[in-house]
Amino acid sequence: MFNNNFFPTPDHTIELMIAPYIHEYTDPKWNETQRYLRGSRDWQILEPSAGKGNIVDYLYEKYKVSKSNIYCIEIEPELQYILQSKGYKVIDSDFLLYNGRYSFDLILMNPPFSEGVKHILKAWSILINGDIVCLLNAETINNPYSKERQLLAEIIKQHGSVEHIGTPFADSERHTNVEVVIVRLKKEKSAIEFDTSLFEKDTNVIDESFTASPLQKADMISSLVDQYDKVVELTLKRKQIEKEYRFYLQAIKSFSEETTKDLNGELNELKELFWQYLFNRTKLGQQITSSFQEDFEKFRQSAINLAFTRDNILQIFDIFMQTKNDTMKKCVWNVFGKATGFHKRNIIWHEGWKSNASYKVNKKIIIPHGGLTYDWMGFSLSYYRQDFFNDMDKSLCWLTGKRIQDIDTVEDVLRKRFEELKEHGGNYREPIFSTFFKIQFWQKGTIHLSFVDNDVWETLNVAVSKNWLGGEDT
Repeated sequence: MFNNNFFPTPDHTIELMIAPYIHEYTDPKWNETQRYLRGSRDWQILEPSAGKGNIVDYLYEKYKVSKSNIYCIEIEPELQYILQSKGYKVIDSDFLLYNGRYSFDLILMNPPFSEGVKHILKAWSILINGDIVCLLNAETINNPYSKERQLLAEIIKQHGSVEHIGTPFADSERHTNVEVVIVRLKKEKSAIEFDTSLFEKDTNVIDESFTASPLQKADMISSLVDQYDKVVELTLKRKQIEKEYRFYLQAIKSFSEETTKDLNGELNELKELFWQYLFNRTKLGQQITSSFQEDFEKFRQSAINLAFTRDNILQIFDIFMQTKNDTMKKCVWNVFGKATGFHKRNIIWHEGWKSNASYKVNKKIIIPHGGLTYDWMGFSLSYYRQDFFNDMDKSLCWLTGKRIQDIDTVEDVLRKRFEELKEHGGNYREPIFSTFFKIQFWQKGTIHLSFVDNDVWETLNVAVSKNWLGGEDT
């Protein structure tokens, strides 16, 4: 099912990897010993080749590490889906191409052995301050024939250690007798990262107005990614300035009452803001019906965790377009089910009509009371039925090739008519027309929808009966 580099990490190996971070606490009252992961409440942890989640599951299930503190990268789409369904943040697909700005305290890795040295060097390059624990083929360490392996050997010599653990995958979920080592690296950076050498120099600050240079790329996605990258860059600069500001004032001003947002949290908010704008701007959400809004929201939320890059955006759009037809087929079936549900035989809690067929959508659909409300303020559209009207219009748009933004929807013409009646009065029994329907409504809340085009009416019924009920050509 998955590629040849997919070797899920066994639990006993994960325990070895995190052993230095495990602390034990004995409750004197109950004489019970509890084990916990040091720093797990605050640490931001990355698994850059997360697979189906063996390592992060172990942290979450055994040591109660919050999923909000766990970040995953995974190249296989099927495995990404598994991770997302478990509630983990998948922030990118290819770790070697990752260029995000998150700050991590611990990177736990079981990278593809064929590219292990590249992955650990990449981890070292993105880590600002923290630890790396990485499984590698022992040959990577024992035979440093390449420049990359020699560079890794030098980094280990200065910043880490190597632990030989034998063949932990010999009896694991996927077998291999490869000799394995655990490489541990610690990267430390001074808390004061700015240059204080000019502290005693008195300089004049020139106040220049900021002028935004126009973005050169023409397409919307590239422009939006450029804007995002610039905002992230400015956020990092602002954080650095805030750090300097607090450093120089700390002797004369207390900052105990002030709180600043955690950097990762702020970057997450920025990324979510840009993803949200992208989905709103492209109107993806408008193309699906109410019964699939929840699934689409899950899809959108999982996308928000990904790095905001052009490649990831195009991949998300591609996934959506590939599944759109199947999704819309199910949506049409749902609309069909609701329309036939108004038949007298199918109604349980409210009135139904024999003029609504129980096995097909009739040319006239009678929507029971609940479609409208009527009081001293006049007519208003019931929230209870809005989804049905919108779903019907969207389904018919999909079947006929029209765009929802180009038609007069049932909801639009009803609301317009209600406003006219409220302002000027008139005969409410007079029919009105949307793109697909002749519409009549009554004081008790009943609405009649009659198809204005026989071809559209037949298209809906034929599509459902032929493609989803197993019907045959007649």
